Amino acid sequence: MAAFLWRANGRPETPTECGFTDVSPEAFFAEGTCWLRANNITTGLDGNPEIYGPEVVVNRAQMAAFLWRANGRPDAPAECGFVDVSPGAFFAEGTCWLKANNITTGLDGDPTVFGPEVVVNRAQMAAFLWRDCTGHAA
Repeated sequence: MAAFLWRANGRPETPTECGFTDVSPEAFFAEGTCWLRANNITTGLDGNPEIYGPEVVVNRAQMAAFLWRANGRPDAPAECGFVDVSPGAFFAEGTCWLKANNITTGLDGDPTVFGPEVVVNRAQMAAFLWRDCTGHAA
C-alpha cells in the first residue's frame, strides 16, 4: 500500500528512516512508508507509532483512509449510503469521499455495502488508484 500510494503521488523524495522499527531503510517500500508518515497518512499500526506492519494485509476501511489522507483530506459528505459505514468510524470520511468521487460504488455491485473489513488485493488497489488519478468512474 505504501509503495502504491507513494508511486501514484510521483515518488517524492523522502528519507528512508522514519522511526518504524519494522521498516528497514533498504526495503523497497521504505521511501513510500516514510512518505506516508511524513504526510500524516499513517501514524502506525493499531495506535503504535513504532510499528508500520508491512506484512499486514490492508482492508477497504484502511485503504479508504489512506487514499483520502493522501489526497489532502478533502471535504466529504457526512453520509454516503453504505449500511456498513458509521459516521464516526475512522474511515467514514474517506469512504464517503471515495463514493462522492466515483472511486468506489460499493462492494460486488451492491451500492449499499462498502465492505470495510474486506481485504484489498493488488487488482482492486490498481483500480482505486486509476479512478482516483484519472477521474474515471467505477
